[in-house]
Amino acid sequence: MRVLPYKNNQVDAFLRTDLQKAMADRLAATAQEVSFNFEMKQTKDVDARAKELFRELDTDQSGTITIDELLAAVGDPIKGRGVRSSLGFRDSTSGDITGGGGGSVGAEDEARMLATIKSKMGEMDHDGDGLISLAELKSFLERVS
Repeated sequence: MRVLPYKNNQVDAFLRTDLQKAMADRLAATAQEVSFNFEMKQTKDVDARAKELFRELDTDQSGTITIDELLAAVGDPIKGRGVRSSLGFRDSTSGDITGGGGGSVGAEDEARMLATIKSKMGEMDHDGDGLISLAELKSFLERVS
C-alpha cells in the first residue's frame, strides 16, 4: 500500500467518502426498487388471484358472487378445498371448515359451515348488498394475504 503525502491523503479520504456516499445512495435506491417491485408483484398476484377466484365463484357470470354461489363452491368436493384455502376458511382442529375427514357432513358440521360462510360473506361484502363484487373480493384477499 502506497502512503500518499498529507495533502493527497485528504483528497483520497474525500474521494473515498464521496464514493462511499454514492455507493450507499445507490444501495438505498436499489433497495427501494426491489421493495417497489416486490409490492407490485404482490399487487399483481392479488389481482390475478382475485380475478381467477372470481371467475370460478361467479358461476352465473352476473358480475357478482351470491351466497348460493359461495356455498356451492365451498361445498364442491373437487374445487372446494382450494376455494376454502383461498378465502381463509379454517378451524382450529381440522384445518378446514368441513371437518377435513372427507366423509359425510353432519347437521352440526353443516350449520358450522353455513355460519362460517355467512361470516366470510359479511367480511367481504363492504356495501352490504348481499353480493360480492370483484373489487370487494380483491380487497378481502389483500387483507388476508
